[in-house]
Amino acid sequence: MVDDNRIVCSSAVEFMEKLNSWNDFWNGPPTAPGRTPGNEWVFRGHGDSSWRLIGTSLRKRPEEIKGAVEMGGRYVSAVAADEFLGVRAFYEKCVRYGLQVPELAVSYFNQHGLSDLLAKSRPVHGDLAPCVQAFPDPRLWELMAIARHYGLPVRFVDWTIDSRVAAYFAAADAAKPKEGCKICGTRSEQFMDVWGINITGVHKFFVDHYHDYVVKKTLPWGRVPAVIQFVNVPAHRNPNQLAQRGSFTVVRYPDSSVDSMMDPSLQAIEDVVEAHIQSGVEEAKHWLKRVSLPICLAPEVLQLLGECGMGAASIYPGYRGVVAEMQEEELWYKCPTTKF
Repeated sequence: MVDDNRIVCSSAVEFMEKLNSWNDFWNGPPTAPGRTPGNEWVFRGHGDSSWRLIGTSLRKRPEEIKGAVEMGGRYVSAVAADEFLGVRAFYEKCVRYGLQVPELAVSYFNQHGLSDLLAKSRPVHGDLAPCVQAFPDPRLWELMAIARHYGLPVRFVDWTIDSRVAAYFAAADAAKPKEGCKICGTRSEQFMDVWGINITGVHKFFVDHYHDYVVKKTLPWGRVPAVIQFVNVPAHRNPNQLAQRGSFTVVRYPDSSVDSMMDPSLQAIEDVVEAHIQSGVEEAKHWLKRVSLPICLAPEVLQLLGECGMGAASIYPGYRGVVAEMQEEELWYKCPTTKF
């Protein structure tokens, strides 16, 4: 049912027009019953419509994400353990090499005795079981956001409040050479997507039903396994996040005592939304939408974005972004289906 909220465009211009926040596709026409003009949306671009809305640390084969590992006599999620150890290693190297880290992360690692990198009493894996079971602690969110923007796999899914940024990410990846076309490397039957999630509607629903989730651990319509939580962290230490106007979501289970081997956080966002729809939550039918375009038109989208100042140089601040934008501009004229 999530796919019911999908529009497939036939031109780059139509694609960009649909992504305007004032387009009726997002909140309905002005005279439509039930129109909710105050809704706020965030967006995410995918260069391949088969990609799912799931964090990079969770994009593993089924046999890799099931099961648990033992830490100090406790069984915890193997995926959560790997991710936590990766975040801890990222923190340690940042401290070792004099990079600035968020104060809340420093407080977290100090509290758990993880800040002295040279101490002989530094906790071994067995002592970390409580940290893994409660992962991700909110005090680690900003650190994880920074790590995510520099390539460390974490479970956060990153979004942007600017639909043009999402369009850039979709088009930039879709325009990369792939099998199928000798010139532009794409096939017209493949699509790229820009997803939108209604953060106003999702947040309001979970706030209104907080008691049902946390206290009763069930909804009036039936048991729902996970919630979508929005992660807002400051961007002043993260130039990529600042330039991309980024925000994040994480899928969490409201009951921290849940068997860690189940690890419901492994669910993709569209799975969580579909679970709510199947449980009878009518509002969930309007939480996710997406706009699709054949990927052979990605170079034209890059040109349209470039003409309004949106390219790699604005997305990735610095000299590397400038060079990447120069390389992208060469793609504008390589697709035979693109007309200028």
